[in-house]
Amino acid sequence: MATETDPKNSQLNAKLDDMAVKTTFLDEEFVKILANYDLGSLQTSEPISKGTVQTNFVLHTTKGRLIFRYYENRTKESVLFECSLIKYLKTHNYPCPDVFSDNQGEFVGEYKSKPYVIFEFVEGSHLENPNENQKDQLIEKVAEIHNLTKDYTPVNKQFRWNYNIELCRELAKKEAPKEGAKPTAEVGQKEAPG
Repeated sequence: MATETDPKNSQLNAKLDDMAVKTTFLDEEFVKILANYDLGSLQTSEPISKGTVQTNFVLHTTKGRLIFRYYENRTKESVLFECSLIKYLKTHNYPCPDVFSDNQGEFVGEYKSKPYVIFEFVEGSHLENPNENQKDQLIEKVAEIHNLTKDYTPVNKQFRWNYNIELCRELAKKEAPKEGAKPTAEVGQKEAPG
């Protein structure tokens, strides 16, 4: 297992600088987290470069691969909304990764004051340019999820994020100073000619 001074962790952290990983984890931290689950012992972990908001890792355990998602900007209640919806979809045979509960039956854990979830690993890849058949399949799945959830009563609905223009502006303003950028205009507004 790698430690903070281990060259493997140095290489990993250098690699993370170029990725969508906002929080780094040592293997020892994953060992501690996995001790609360019946998901096997950690063998290795690797960051996932796709995504822009949350921190995601593939965890290789003695029982298989898992996805660890660390929620950088969401409350536990907001994540519970997501997990409850996923569990509902799974009970209706919708093809989405399942969420695992810990030894106390909880789906959302907390580590360093932020929520996390461990998901089932599903083999697949990100499509940059889907073909017409893939687009049709996506449309069918979106229609299916709409039909499945039309009578669904959400849990923790009041904590659900509504990704409207106002929320996006607020999030962009918070993130811009972290990234060193200076917002020059509101979304949807034109800059004054210079």
